[in-house]
Amino acid sequence: MLETLTQGFSAARERLSGVRELTDENVAESLRDVRMSLLEADVDLAVVRDFLARVKERMEREDLTVLAYRFEGDPFCRAERFDAYRKALGDRFQGRVLPDSSALPGTPMRPHSVVTLHLVDREGEPTRAALDEILAFFEQRLRGGVPDRASAE
Repeated sequence: MLETLTQGFSAARERLSGVRELTDENVAESLRDVRMSLLEADVDLAVVRDFLARVKERMEREDLTVLAYRFEGDPFCRAERFDAYRKALGDRFQGRVLPDSSALPGTPMRPHSVVTLHLVDREGEPTRAALDEILAFFEQRLRGGVPDRASAE
């Protein structure tokens, strides 16, 4: 399990290291590496609790924030998961929920992937606004800034 997680997170880091400009493609590929490693690892609840405790401590120490999106009816990332992250991480977790109706229609699965498969890449669309917010969040962090948690809401 640990090897699977390490490979996923390492692959994501390698994809972004040395990147001069964040693009939709390189961010999506990196996030896919992390997501797949978590799914493949089938992480145990006790491991998750310990991991969350260490994450929270680091987030406080380094003034970090998590920005996450999900669709309201997402069968893989249910509301309970976001609630658990909010409970564990407090105001350092900025969860956003989009209505299923904002997902790209005609895809082979229920709305799940806000900035990849179900992205409606047009100005004014909720998924495009989500992608823009995520890219701005990463850009600010990569430039050495700390995203303002208060203005993110």
